[in-house]
Amino acid sequence: MNKIDTSWSKLLHADMGSYVRDRMSDPLRTYHNINHIERLYAKANEWGIPYDSSLDGAILWHDAVYDAAPHKEARSAVLAIQCAQDNPDWFKHLDLVEINAQILSTAEHKVTPNVCPTMIKLDLAELGDPVRRRENFWAILQESTNLYGMDAVTACNGTVQFMDKLALTMKANRAQPSEMLHRSFWNDILEGCATVSLMGSTICDFYDFNLDTPLS
Repeated sequence: MNKIDTSWSKLLHADMGSYVRDRMSDPLRTYHNINHIERLYAKANEWGIPYDSSLDGAILWHDAVYDAAPHKEARSAVLAIQCAQDNPDWFKHLDLVEINAQILSTAEHKVTPNVCPTMIKLDLAELGDPVRRRENFWAILQESTNLYGMDAVTACNGTVQFMDKLALTMKANRAQPSEMLHRSFWNDILEGCATVSLMGSTICDFYDFNLDTPLS
């Protein structure tokens, strides 16, 4: 496997990054793990995004908490605040308010005038990539069975519902005046939503799963 280029980030390679990496090391997290974070940094580098410490922090922390309980993004933001209280030197030159605003924007991935949309786009980008979205589909399906204790057909149904809801948000994002120059990006994401929804529906309709074997 090729090494992921994470050179865009300054925080991942510091003590803060080691802390978050440890938080995300649960093997049950087959998608929302440090590899996901690293790929977002690689995408920021690929897109030529100028370095921004708030975006760096938002990428690092946005999935720091990922378990079976709700409000994962909000609890990730709270964890960042708690970490800042315990390790103030790590956050000395960071805008924690802005970092947390960007973390919370990934809960619904809805573009608003109040939050920079770059974090939302980075978090969604792989949904527009046919190869990555297929790989991510299986990883998220496995993660859902791991964390929620549900069978794979139930997990697929949940994926279909999530993608159908996300597609409505993507259409609203595409219609934002600020996003008129980025319609092709949102079209790619919408295509990804439809494709993943179809994958989930097809599995539910035609396949029985043996949960004693890995989903791959």
